[in-house]
Amino acid sequence: MRHNANKGCHTCKIDKGSWSAHNQDIITTLRYYHITDKEISKISHESVVSRRNQLYTEYGLRLSSSILDKLK
Repeated sequence: MRHNANKGCHTCKIDKGSWSAHNQDIITTLRYYHITDKEISKISHESVVSRRNQLYTEYGLRLSSSILDKLK
């Protein structure tokens, strides 16, 4: 599963149609690590594979980690 094309980038959750809006609430649309960690935890506790895939899509996450995640 690739990055969700409807979202702007990996660091925010702004919908494609709202990229140029000047009244964006940046605090609620940025992707913070603690929120992403909660989403990943929720996905990992899901036992049904189709539901896990649905959550990945809903949260705009990928099934496999990026190669850049291995750089530390």
